[in-house]
Amino acid sequence: MDDENCPYRIERVTENNFHDVVTVFRDVFNPNADETFLRKKYATDYLGVKYIGYLAYNDDYPIGYHGAIPFLVELQGKTQLAVQGCDAMTHPKHNGRGLFVYLGKKTEELIKKEGISMVYGWPNQKSSLVYFRKLKWTKTGTMKRYHIRVSTLPLSHASKISSLTTYTYTLYQRLILNQFRQTSNVFSSSVIDDEHGGLHRNEAFFIYKRALGSDIYQIAGCKIWMKIDGALLIGDIEHNSEANILKLLKALQRLCRLLGIQEIRFQCSPDCFLDKILSRHYVSHDSWEIGGKNFADIIPLEKMQFTYGDLDTF
Repeated sequence: MDDENCPYRIERVTENNFHDVVTVFRDVFNPNADETFLRKKYATDYLGVKYIGYLAYNDDYPIGYHGAIPFLVELQGKTQLAVQGCDAMTHPKHNGRGLFVYLGKKTEELIKKEGISMVYGWPNQKSSLVYFRKLKWTKTGTMKRYHIRVSTLPLSHASKISSLTTYTYTLYQRLILNQFRQTSNVFSSSVIDDEHGGLHRNEAFFIYKRALGSDIYQIAGCKIWMKIDGALLIGDIEHNSEANILKLLKALQRLCRLLGIQEIRFQCSPDCFLDKILSRHYVSHDSWEIGGKNFADIIPLEKMQFTYGDLDTF
């Protein structure tokens, strides 16, 4: 499929048609998808760039979308604008017609036009073949996934029985977590060192991420970025000694028992700072493939590492 024989109407996503992205998301991924959350996820005004992507319409109904979310990345003191590819989707009735690849290529043209130097992401099992073969992404690794089970009553899940139990549990959760909330709300990515780059995290970045439900806490002498969504999800942990990070993980297990949360989850690039520590004490499993493409050589894609908090959904 190309511009001449494309049977669909193609539009760049904007504020005015973003509700159509939500429609496609609900048709393809989740009929109960939260429009407010999706709008916050794409609200990258703090970078001066937003809405990188295209919608496809069939008879004025949205049936496809391919998009990317801007972030700053840094390496050795240099920063540049990159995008995370995400939410690429085609309505099931229009699969197999080349629309996914066509929208992907259109989006990459837009990325280059906007002067953005890199696209990166974590293709799922269904889309990895398309990204690595047809869109010519380079695979740079596979995320490591850690699960720590916690023996406790499942209060977090049980709280969803009714609106009253959800409200009561939310108040209880806030009461507990507010004891650890950190006033200093910025710390650098733990993956960044002399040889590796990561996402550039400043105050504006964390304000954006906080709107999606995560926050920074001080627990057991460590600064941690985390959120609770069924499980306790660790976005990142500030550089600290191995002994202190292990104390933090024990403290998180005690916190989970108080909150009735049965699992702690974390993901990161292989051989990064936290992976080296955790792999000595916990078993990891392979997770999503990491890949992308450079459009400028300021920061090479292969030098980039990531943590769980870097994902668009965190």
